[in-house]
Amino acid sequence: MKKIDQKALAKVIADRDFDGLLALVQPFIVSREEQVRAALEESGGKVMEAAAALGLHHSIVRNTAAQYGIPIQRMRHRSPDDYRAALEEAGGNITQAAAALGVHRTTVSEMAERYGIPTSPGRPTGRPTGRPTGRPTGRPTGRPTGTKKPPKPLSEWERADRREKKRAYDREAKRRERAKKKAQGSQGG
Repeated sequence: MKKIDQKALAKVIADRDFDGLLALVQPFIVSREEQVRAALEESGGKVMEAAAALGLHHSIVRNTAAQYGIPIQRMRHRSPDDYRAALEEAGGNITQAAAALGVHRTTVSEMAERYGIPTSPGRPTGRPTGRPTGRPTGRPTGRPTGTKKPPKPLSEWERADRREKKRAYDREAKRRERAKKKAQGSQGG
């Protein structure tokens, strides 16, 4: 690993020689392009792995690769047979199948449901276990029909605000009534 010459660094700082300082540290500055290129080469062009290695969002890695023409591995669309084979190989385990395919486990779960591929042994396809499919039996849910939720008590500030709004509404209504009477009086006379 390269090291900065401490004496040269002290000299350029003391002399406030910023051009010299830049020349001294330039070899240690790694551009985003170089970082992304190295991470993508190491991951075999897989954007998600490169992003995780760099601690960046995948869109930054993808955009940087596009900007500098760095080749990336494109996602390939998989057939239902690919999902079926991966799930069979993983013994129905969605997480393991997702890792083998290089996709998120939600994708594997959705594809298994869409194409009717069985997942874990004994677990039916369709709605996951543990979630109710309809209204639970044996106990009532919610409030009886026709009843309203009691109003939340108002704070002193909220009550004062409502009183002021009511007064303003009443003043406006009286003003309109006077204007209406005045208009009727001028038409009739």
